[in-house]
Amino acid sequence: VVSELELGFWFLDESTSIVAVTGTNGKTTTASLIAHILKKRFDVFLGGNIGTPLCSYVTENKKADVVVLEVSSFQLQNIHYFKPHIALFLNFSSNHLDFHKSEEEYFWAKLNIFKNQTKDDFMIVEEELLKKILSYTSPKAKIITFGGQKKFPSSTLIGNHNQKNMEAAYKCCEIFDISEAEFVRGLKDFIPHPHRLQIFLEREGILFVDDSKATTLDALRAALESFDSKKIVLLAGGRFKGGDPLKLRNVIKDKVKKLVLFGECRETFYNAWGDLCNTQKFPTLRDSINEAISSAQPGDVVLLSPATSSFDEFKNYEERGNFFQKRVKEILGD
Repeated sequence: VVSELELGFWFLDESTSIVAVTGTNGKTTTASLIAHILKKRFDVFLGGNIGTPLCSYVTENKKADVVVLEVSSFQLQNIHYFKPHIALFLNFSSNHLDFHKSEEEYFWAKLNIFKNQTKDDFMIVEEELLKKILSYTSPKAKIITFGGQKKFPSSTLIGNHNQKNMEAAYKCCEIFDISEAEFVRGLKDFIPHPHRLQIFLEREGILFVDDSKATTLDALRAALESFDSKKIVLLAGGRFKGGDPLKLRNVIKDKVKKLVLFGECRETFYNAWGDLCNTQKFPTLRDSINEAISSAQPGDVVLLSPATSSFDEFKNYEERGNFFQKRVKEILGD
């Protein structure tokens, strides 16, 4: 049994340069940014776990100079020969424990991104993650690290986690001889995918932010840390995928003024965070939106950052995010 990613790789032209991006959070943003920057100079295909599968690229006989792939643990778990020239491992935290037998199995699946690389290839990893990787395996590729030290200007990629994503993307583009000045110019017309800390409306001094793609506890933490203290009306909930909600107690206490919980895991989150601030819980996202809007005051941020999958109420995170945006605009008469 092999993954679709592996099957597609068998039929790639050997001259094609493959960039593969994995991690618990930030894969789509980073892969899309790399493709956006490289397209200024090269013919680039962007796909994998985002948009078009690799096999579709192969069967349509496309010929790109660079293939940029977002790759998930599900895809990497069943590879044998898949080998990217440049592999990025952005970050790691508990996720998909409703599928993987353990956090260790999940981590090993991610590590497969490096297993076939040689000394002629590159691995780009977060500084804090490198020690953990080296305790599990001995990669052969050249190691490049990033850690958020370099700051890039962007009005759309907010938060420290996106600074790390931009730095990782820059380290990759450097290998293709893209200068820092070129990279910064490319940032100016980069439009992130929706539902990722997307500021979609501002009304009467209240900011409305759709972060429906935040399907993990770490993604929620990153979202909260992107805004000022005690200004957030947070909507969180859905179908829980695992992890320890208690680890977020400090950041919720510091950042959230009101907590509105919804969906299947609302009791789980209520038990972990309900004593930290004004907290209410509802069965559906619709009811939670009504409550969040009625509670918000000028200067607040109404943030949907669920920390869960959407499958208790919606088909996917896009449908959840679209519902949130539509409902907010309906209530406010936009």
